[in-house]
Amino acid sequence: MDEARFDRLARAFGGRTSRRVAVRRLTVGAAAVLLPWARARDVAGQSGSVPLGGVCYDDFQCNQAFVDAPNRAVCADNGFGYDGPFNCCVYGGNRCLANEHCCGALECIVGYCTDVSFGSLGLGEQCGFPEQCYSGSGTETTCADNGVDPGGICCTFYGFGCGSSRHCCGSLVCVGGVCTVPYEGFG
Repeated sequence: MDEARFDRLARAFGGRTSRRVAVRRLTVGAAAVLLPWARARDVAGQSGSVPLGGVCYDDFQCNQAFVDAPNRAVCADNGFGYDGPFNCCVYGGNRCLANEHCCGALECIVGYCTDVSFGSLGLGEQCGFPEQCYSGSGTETTCADNGVDPGGICCTFYGFGCGSSRHCCGSLVCVGGVCTVPYEGFG
């Protein structure tokens, strides 16, 4: 912009004021228009103060510090009645420390919210109770110690199919694709 054009604009905007005063007014006016917009964007990106599992009534209250982007903690039912109707929680695949951190019927398995409503865990996966383990294709499964991994693992019994010894309960081993007693059949 050339000086003459700027001077005309400054006079029109500021009347009979100096160039400095006109620029100051223009700057203040622009800031007054843009500041609320910038502040609203900043607030939208901030994290709330309610932790996962905490009581809430609005998504904006939920702390996002523990949530992997682009996912967000939301204010929803976490499936527990004792802690109020709505809590900050996350959906499937998000990190968690307790079942109360997961929305709906999801459960915190190995640190992630997981859908366990239909026995969706396969052989060798960590579990909390037998109903979580998938019992398809004629294989009986449960949640028990497999003698290899710590804690509960979806595993199967003597005589049922396996892919590795991690899939067999207790001290059973996988030989020829079947869970069996150690050294049985090695005769």
